[in-house]
Amino acid sequence: MSLTHKLIIILFFMSVGCTSRTDSASKNLESHGMSTLQRTKYSYIGQAAREIDLKLSFKKEAISIIKASVQVPYNYNSPFQYRWKLGSNVSLVQGSLAGTIDSLQKGEVAEVIIKVKNFNAHENRFVRFEVFGTDPAKRIFSDGIVSSHQESSFESIVQEVEKIHADK
Repeated sequence: MSLTHKLIIILFFMSVGCTSRTDSASKNLESHGMSTLQRTKYSYIGQAAREIDLKLSFKKEAISIIKASVQVPYNYNSPFQYRWKLGSNVSLVQGSLAGTIDSLQKGEVAEVIIKVKNFNAHENRFVRFEVFGTDPAKRIFSDGIVSSHQESSFESIVQEVEKIHADK
């Protein structure tokens, strides 16, 4: 057997040994109730837990009112930053597209309201809202989108299909 073949065999067994050690290490963590999967989402702001309860609602009129309700499941003692992003042809009439929400206590709800025009057009229009906590030790994030034609949105179609399956 040549030296090259011996080196290949040695490298093979070394890689198998390293792989089995990694598997047993992750199994060991799981047996202690610790997951090896991250519970956060990597977004453009970095890693952030998706722990903010965000609800978006709107009232379509000539000047539409769009409201974001923000809540957290625990006391968060740092401010939040928020940002609205308007889809094409939607324009701001009243409110601010970016701003800050003071710290929130568990159960407390902060509301951010804007008024826009062209949200009730015949074409589908979108408005997006995102909010994130600014504490560098506890980064949290949430975002959502509303459509001027909610009935044709993916979420609405899924709910309709689920309703049909439930009626069977």
